[in-house]
Amino acid sequence: MKKYFWFLIALFLAMAGLYASPADSDTAWTQDLWQLGTQIDKVMFTPDGKNIAVSVDGLNDNGGVYFLDILTGNIVKKFQKNIYSSIDFVFSSNGKTMVTTSQKFIPDYSSIAIWDTETLAPIKSLDSIALSRIGLIDDSLLIGIGKMNQSDTTRIYKININTWKIINKESAGNSRVVGDYPLAVDEIHNYFSVVTIGDNTKNVELWDLKTVKKITTLGSHNHLIQSLAFSSDGKYLASASSDGVINIWDLNSKQLLKSLIHDSLQNGYLQVIFSPKNGYLVSSGGSGSFFTKIWDMSNLKMVYQYNKPLGGSYTLDISKDSNLIATCHAYRINLLNSHWTSTGIIQQQQETYPMIFPNPSGNEITIPITQGLPLISINILNLNGIIVKTITQIEHLSNNIKVDISSLQSGAYFVSVNYPGKVVTYKFEKIR
Repeated sequence: MKKYFWFLIALFLAMAGLYASPADSDTAWTQDLWQLGTQIDKVMFTPDGKNIAVSVDGLNDNGGVYFLDILTGNIVKKFQKNIYSSIDFVFSSNGKTMVTTSQKFIPDYSSIAIWDTETLAPIKSLDSIALSRIGLIDDSLLIGIGKMNQSDTTRIYKININTWKIINKESAGNSRVVGDYPLAVDEIHNYFSVVTIGDNTKNVELWDLKTVKKITTLGSHNHLIQSLAFSSDGKYLASASSDGVINIWDLNSKQLLKSLIHDSLQNGYLQVIFSPKNGYLVSSGGSGSFFTKIWDMSNLKMVYQYNKPLGGSYTLDISKDSNLIATCHAYRINLLNSHWTSTGIIQQQQETYPMIFPNPSGNEITIPITQGLPLISINILNLNGIIVKTITQIEHLSNNIKVDISSLQSGAYFVSVNYPGKVVTYKFEKIR
């Protein structure tokens, strides 16, 4: 009877989206938040180290910032009022307040809000400016990239969040700062970094945090720059681009130290972050399969690679004690156990997925179904992990389900079949 009781509890949690997979040497837990929205925009450990905060582009007004318990992966707090999409957030140093940004394009609406993380109540908000990337300085000054309205030029703003007074509003000169590109802030060493676009260039720029003036353009990438990160000792800035290249910039000489290759990507996704307490860099991303790797900054060599595709596409964070790494890909969170010692590289084993094929018309696929398990949903994702079709109203009386793919463009896709506590992935290619 007890075993049956606990089985029912596990089944209930799984169907509620709170199921965490069993731990292994690499993974503390994995959590799917498919029931909340289309993708996770950002992940960050809370300052007290008890929770992981994630922002979700929502479906049916489910957008918001959610706190997950670091031990179980269960959702313990929700911040949702007037939060829609394009969500960034930062914490005060003690974690008692949180600043969020949000945009809604139909109708046009944007806001910055300050929240009490204990009461979950918004303290105050500013609705006249759209900031897509933000950082917090001295718990009172907000540095951000954005604009006042849709016709305005994107600029770098410094705002006093106690008075909502704009202290600085700077353009990037002959280059163009882009709001959807990354922002990195090093409050201790008085730096911040942004990405600018020039004539056929994608530039990494170093700015003075106090004066909001550009110090120098460090260099450029050949492809879209997706991530920027400062090392905790202020010696390095890492930039990562969609072709899998990581550039390590020496902030003393203001020169390129070395280029690392996370993977050979074509229009992929790549995030980087430095460990807070150790001299290591973590890179995470891919295209199709997403992997996470650890690099030793003393010799710029890779020392560990996670054996499973546990990489992140848009966001990445490391706990303050450097024991845990959080990656997010589409709607899935992976909480990884860190591996900082040079015990040898785990060789990458590409995960293979069973292929399924369209019917002769090319507009329908037949998906195998496991009988005896409740079926939660079926998601079709492109090779970059973005959901392009979701099916939740499902009736299946046989060992397969036919799905219309006539709306999809030609190309390769993944099919994610979601059962309680279990996800089965297939791959197919649509050819017109």
